[in-house]
Amino acid sequence: MPASLKNLPSRLSLYPYPLLFAVVSFALFCSFLADKHLSTDGVFQFVYILDDGKISDLVWQRRFGSYLTSWPLVLAVACGIKQIPVLSKIYALGIYFPYALSFALCLYALRDERKTLLAVVLASMVTNNLQSDYILAGTHQVMINLVWPILLLLLRRNKLTFADGLILWALLILFSCTYETAVIPALIFLIIGAVRLRYAINRDQQIISGGALLLCLAVIGISAYFILNPAIPVNKDSFVDSARAVLRNYGALTAAGFTFLFAAGLLLKRPVVMAASVLPLALYVVLIFILNHSVSAYVSFSGRTLSASLLNGYIILAILFWYYQIELNRAGMLVYACFILVICLANIYTLRSWIGFRNDFIATLSANKGFVSIETTVLNENRYGWPWNNSQLGLVWSAPCVRTIVLNKKDVKWEPFNPLQTLVLKNHLLYDEHFKTIDPTIRTCS
Repeated sequence: MPASLKNLPSRLSLYPYPLLFAVVSFALFCSFLADKHLSTDGVFQFVYILDDGKISDLVWQRRFGSYLTSWPLVLAVACGIKQIPVLSKIYALGIYFPYALSFALCLYALRDERKTLLAVVLASMVTNNLQSDYILAGTHQVMINLVWPILLLLLRRNKLTFADGLILWALLILFSCTYETAVIPALIFLIIGAVRLRYAINRDQQIISGGALLLCLAVIGISAYFILNPAIPVNKDSFVDSARAVLRNYGALTAAGFTFLFAAGLLLKRPVVMAASVLPLALYVVLIFILNHSVSAYVSFSGRTLSASLLNGYIILAILFWYYQIELNRAGMLVYACFILVICLANIYTLRSWIGFRNDFIATLSANKGFVSIETTVLNENRYGWPWNNSQLGLVWSAPCVRTIVLNKKDVKWEPFNPLQTLVLKNHLLYDEHFKTIDPTIRTCS
């Protein structure tokens, strides 16, 4: 049989996955257009880069995660771009970069092998990443995306080429400083790498696997150290609280319920079990589209803890798919594609909660002048806002001229700056004359 015909089934099996990744990308870009990437920590990193021209190094052990998302913005600032709306969209492209990089490298890792593992990759993106999209700028998002090309390279049935080895090593280096929960995937990678090394015959395979083992140990060491000795001690308690709060993220739980029931049906070869996976998906539809369930910013932010729990279940699932050489037939692919479409459409549908908050914020800026306490506005106690980033959001959404600054709550535990004492973004914004009493060096609107 000619090679072109022999490889036809493999090529055909690839086609649905790039299309479904495009659907995931569309959902992400809808969030970017609505500035959702600026929620929670996003606007802090954005303002920091605009003012300092570099990425925040406050959390050393997550710096590579920040580098991967922020390099386009740093480059844009270095090139002299000043318009905040333009810079915000460039920042969004940086946040999208790890998704595109991850999927492209997954395609590369599976270039001559079964493509079904891509189903687990995309399921992870919509369950782990999209369900915590109030912190799209979080480095745990980067860590989750990096897991997949590393895993698929380590699981290759064919020999790893020199290029494969270099990519694998580079990914593990980046992985070492993304998010502390990388310690668990790294332990799994260590076991797979040890098995590859045990059965490696060629010298080059031994070098690649041995290098990967050493880097896995480095990831484990760095992550474990900062789990035990966090740079910001309060974050440890916050993570524990988030692990409980994520149980209220019913979207993530029902999406995971579909994935594991669907996978169980494939692994056990029981169509009845696979059919049962429609039940949690139907529950998800009822929750989102009928009951209008929408997670708060805090519950969504708590989705970062999924990187220590649910993500690892998906990794084990991918290994089982690889071991048993699972394939999706046409009916299975149709059900799976419906799952991805439903989750992405729901993500776009629930975006209206954030858009409502954003519209209320912009209306507050337009209706006031000078400093305004958030307690006196409709923004107070809004479940889609965040306690300490309101002043920064207000400045960004006021561009190009700031006439109103929204003050954070008086009892907020921490805020990046006190606008009553100092002003930021002076190279990118104009300020009303009123604010000259705070900083006489600002450029005024008139």
